[in-house]
Amino acid sequence: MRKLITIITTLLIGLNTQAQTRLWTLNLIDDNHKENLTLTKNGNKITGNLNDGGNLNITIKGNKVTGYFRYNRKIYKLEAQRYYDVISGENFAGKYCSCSGKPDKSFYLAKKNTIATTNMQGTWSSSFGELRLKQNGSRVYGDYKNVGTIKATMKGNLVSGEFTNGSKKGKLQWILTDGKFTGKWAWGNNTLGGSWTGTLKSTKAPVLKNSKTTTASNFNGIIKTNKEAEAFIRAQKKLGKSAKKTIESLKTKGFQNTDIIVAFVKKHYQLSSQEMLNAFKYSNYKVSSVLTAIKNRYNTNANTLLKIAKTANYNVNDIARSLENDYSLRQDAIIKLLKSNNYSISQIGNVLRKVFSIDGYTAAKVMQKANLQADFIFKVLKNNYNSSYKTVAKIGNDILHFNAYKTAYNLYKVYNLKANQLASAIYNDAKYGLNECISAVMKIYNMGKSAVTSLF
Repeated sequence: MRKLITIITTLLIGLNTQAQTRLWTLNLIDDNHKENLTLTKNGNKITGNLNDGGNLNITIKGNKVTGYFRYNRKIYKLEAQRYYDVISGENFAGKYCSCSGKPDKSFYLAKKNTIATTNMQGTWSSSFGELRLKQNGSRVYGDYKNVGTIKATMKGNLVSGEFTNGSKKGKLQWILTDGKFTGKWAWGNNTLGGSWTGTLKSTKAPVLKNSKTTTASNFNGIIKTNKEAEAFIRAQKKLGKSAKKTIESLKTKGFQNTDIIVAFVKKHYQLSSQEMLNAFKYSNYKVSSVLTAIKNRYNTNANTLLKIAKTANYNVNDIARSLENDYSLRQDAIIKLLKSNNYSISQIGNVLRKVFSIDGYTAAKVMQKANLQADFIFKVLKNNYNSSYKTVAKIGNDILHFNAYKTAYNLYKVYNLKANQLASAIYNDAKYGLNECISAVMKIYNMGKSAVTSLF
């Protein structure tokens, strides 16, 4: 009897240490997020990917569980306890946080009762030899033995598509259940009839032996998922396509997530942030989303982003919007950055008027906070706001609090005023004191006091 118990125990331990891929449910209770995952348990480790492209990695020691997961571009650590119930078996419940302290948010991870049947990726033993398959979204592709290739589509647990065998072509249909598939096949357009069965040996992504199965021809039509996008980028790189061409192709195939594109193009093409912006230049992706992705994926500071975007000839208004939205910079800080990077009066004026949507009075105050020179401020008001010299004279006193001479001198420079025009503007419109006005006009025009006094 003892010998029998020992044998059974040994068998159970052996089964438990084999890698098993199953469906699990992750519930981040405090963040009101719940999703189904395909995870692999191998010994005391459980690993897998979240649906947004993040990953999970936990270690089990007795009934204590520690580890981390990456969700929504943040890393969360977790601590949990393992327990069992009669419905789903092994489960975990505990706390998580994106912090340096003790986790304080509640979660649970529950195993579903069935082996995952939503993915064909892996190595299979089949009635026609070894199958090596990969999956990107609903697309399944790969090869078998050393004679043929597979290209199919998966809907639910139904896989249908075509295969090659040397120069011959055929069609197939499989039904996937609990790590096994049963199905039929036929040559050409014949009716499905031959049997084709298989059993999953490993979920690890296999090395495909037929190079035809790894080309971009597997990506006809619309690309919808992040996995499909990465597989397409990888295939384009192998074909020698430039990053620019790859990005343009993703746009034509309907993939819109610029953050994911930047992440995977950076990974497979090894581009710098400048090279990445250059590659996106003519892709017709929304500029604001591209700049946001560059900021996030390259951890780029505001000044660096501005410099590389300017080098890539991006529109200054788009750059300013990114600085405002992604970096939460004040308007005066943005204007100061633009001026330090040698943007023109017209460009800065357009940002103030079209991006910030502020009037001339407010724009003057913003430029003053950005430490811009008086003549620069007056030129922006004249050229971009069509402000008259009389209005600018008032702004000089009421908003900028310049003395009479500073306002008068810069009005003279910017508007090329005659003495009587300048005298009227600073005295009648700006409301400076008479003596200040006389002194300023005398100094600017090198006129005598009696001649200047007669102008008032």
